[in-house]
Amino acid sequence: MTWLSDYRFSPAFHDLRDQNGARAGTLAAELERELGPGHQLATEDWRVIAEAIPQDEIVLELDGEGAALVHLTWKGTTEIAPHPLTTIVSSRAQFDALVQDRY
Repeated sequence: MTWLSDYRFSPAFHDLRDQNGARAGTLAAELERELGPGHQLATEDWRVIAEAIPQDEIVLELDGEGAALVHLTWKGTTEIAPHPLTTIVSSRAQFDALVQDRY
């Protein structure tokens, strides 16, 4: 069990872990379109677990212990790295600090 499995998102996020998957699928499809071969997430296994409200940021659970906060561009095409901008964290404390700084 990772720290993300019982993480409680602040009201600034819509938790998508227990949803039917439609919104998470839409966000994942957009991220797939945006990721270029040089992006740090291009070779990672991930799944969308939350969406920031109303920003264009999503939270990914990475294979293993990490998480990523990703700012989608919504261009619908492959971006040039480092876009979409991504911050990877490895702990609850790091994620809380990141969210506190942004929200």
